[in-house]
Formats: sequence, C-alpha cells, structure tokens
Amino acid sequence: MNSVLSFFAAPLIAIQLFMLDSSPEKTCDKADLVVVEIIQPDYNRKIDGTTFEVVFQNKGKSKSSKTPVKAFDLVISLDEAKKSIKDKEKLELISENNSRAEYRTNDEYSDIATNKYGYDFYWEVSETLKALEPKEKATLKFTLKNYWIYDSNYEIRVIIDPDNEVEECNEENNQLDFLGLG
Repeated sequence: MNSVLSFFAAPLIAIQLFMLDSSPEKTCDKADLVVVEIIQPDYNRKIDGTTFEVVFQNKGKSKSSKTPVKAFDLVISLDEAKKSIKDKEKLELISENNSRAEYRTNDEYSDIATNKYGYDFYWEVSETLKALEPKEKATLKFTLKNYWIYDSNYEIRVIIDPDNEVEECNEENNQLDFLGLG
C-alpha cells in the first residue's frame, strides 16, 4: 500500500514544489536602446542630397553610454526579406529592386553600381548617439551629400550599437528598416 501511495504522492509533491518555485519573471536593470522611428527623408537643396532623422529611446532602467549608430542602404534579397518583413507592398518593392539589379548587371553601359540584389548607389553614414537616461528619447539627423535617396526606390536600415558593444536587456530591437517607392 505504501508503494502505491508514494507512486501518487511523488507527482503531487513535484507539482507543489514547482508552484512554490515559480517566481515572477526577473526584470533587467540595464539600458535598452531601441530605434523607434525613421522619419521620411527630405531633399536638401543646399547639399544637393538627402537628410533624414531617426528617433531612438532607452527603454531600459539604467542610463546608456554614448553609442555608435550606423545608417546605410539596405541591400537585401527577396528570400531574406520574407523572413522578417510581412508587408506585401514592401516585399513587392524588394522584388522589383532585385529584378532591376539583375537587368542592370547585364547592361554593359550601366553607370550604376550594381550587385546581386540592389542597383542603386550604396551609401553608409555613422553617427554617435548621446548617453540616454531611462525612458529618454533623442533624435539624430543623417546627411547624404550629393545623393538623392529617392533616385530609384529607397531602402534604409538603421542599427544602434552595430557591434553589440553595449550590454543591453534586449539585443534584438537594435535595428529598423524604412522602405519606399522612389
């Protein structure tokens, strides 16, 4: 009888121990830097180029340090885009860009730098975001001299802490993409 009783009692004890041990999820006390928004790019006649602003926020509980930020021309395959982008219009734009790149790569007279997935000029800009207090937001302005980003479709990716040097609560929210028709 004792063996039958212990057979039924063991799972109940395990369940009770599990219930006693289940503590609320631990919160993170570090900074958590997020790219919140990429604001629509503008043409700047003075520089014959493009300017755009990006909003960042420290969603963590600690002050961040000064942090590098990189904005660049996103060159992406349709297959890769389908893994993270659900918006049908944006996927169509990427498909169009991939097709144009393929066509222009075969054009011996093309003066546009092409690669497998993009046909426009590649650009990259780096800035430094000031240290942010918890919950604080800040905006950085990016400038591309002598290049109008809407010359063809545009694809922007912004990454805060591109080399993961800042220890954060969530390393998965450090980038944001902005896609549109030119």
